[in-house]
This record gives sequence, C-alpha cells and structure tokens, in this order.
Amino acid sequence: MPSSLTSTFLADILPDSAFLMYGTIAGPGSTPLGATRGGVKFSPDKKYRNALENVDGGRSKLYQGDRIISVDCKISCKLLQFGASTIQVVEPGIISSSGNGNVSIIYTPQPGSAFLTANAYLNNLRAIWLRTNGTFFQGRMPRALCTKYDAVSKDKDESEFDAEFEGRLDLTVVGNTTDSPIYFYEQLIAGLTVATL
Repeated sequence: MPSSLTSTFLADILPDSAFLMYGTIAGPGSTPLGATRGGVKFSPDKKYRNALENVDGGRSKLYQGDRIISVDCKISCKLLQFGASTIQVVEPGIISSSGNGNVSIIYTPQPGSAFLTANAYLNNLRAIWLRTNGTFFQGRMPRALCTKYDAVSKDKDESEFDAEFEGRLDLTVVGNTTDSPIYFYEQLIAGLTVATL
C-alpha cells in the first residue's frame, strides 16, 4: 500500500472519512501477509436476539430488547503469494522439517483432535484502510486463526489463495470475560505510514 498517497484532489467530492484504497491485511509487526486481489473484507458477523422473538403473543421486536448472542468476526481476502511464511499462517500448528531426495522441506499439519497451542494463533491480525484525510483506520482481532483456505489456479492468470481468518477470545488476558469483544476498530494517529503502523 503506498504511504505517500494524499487525497487533496478528492477533497471536493469525498468526505474526509471515506476509505480511499483497497486495504491490506497485516499481522504482528505490521507485516502484510502478501499481495491481495479484490480487496480485504472485515465482517463482525454479529447475531442478535430480541426479547420478543419466538414468544407467544409477540407481534413485533421489542425496542431495547436486543442482545448479542454470538460474534463470529472474520477477515477474508484473496492472497496472490504463497510461500513458506504463508503456509505457517494459513495452517495453524503446522510443523516444518527437512525433507530428503527431491523434497527439501516437509510441512506436517496439526494432528486431529489435539488442541492448538498459543503459537498457532495470529496476534493482532488487522484489516487496514487508508482514508481520504490521510490517516489509517483498522479492524483488529487480537487473536485470530485461519479456519479456511483454498488454492485456486487460473488459466492465463495468477493463482489465488482464498483465505478466511476468524477472531478468538483470549481468556488468559486479565479482565477478559466470555462477554469481552474479539475485535476492535481503531483510528490511527495522523502521520503514520504503513511501515510505522
């Protein structure tokens, strides 16, 4: 993502809080996970239940009667790069070892039924957008996990890797409860570039 892009040429036609660019997805240290195509999608995916839902005699949903019953926050994108570092991101708990013969490295996925350890999760996974006022806005999941990816080859075009990451609640953090949020929206201070996020 270019960091020197300014928006003065759009000042008359766009509000200063509009998202100007396609966004990027970054993990710890602000390192982008790789080039993407089609932008980055951040979806809180909240589900609400109203106090009068499925209640005998209830005709309409009640004002101030809603509560959040589930949150399944996700960041999804199409990655164009897939190397050793990417494999460790999209395959939680994968282990690399030296190969033999024509195989240089073997990547062994996490065995079934075993709980993932802390190092299998991504810390501070973020979808980041540049706004027209020159500042950045991000959706951040403190703990995240890649739960789905597909490698899709294309004729006469680069292959794409559809990846989906879900937020996770970390109850080892002091103060967190089962009601604590698993994502945050953050407006970053002016003057930052992607390299200093």
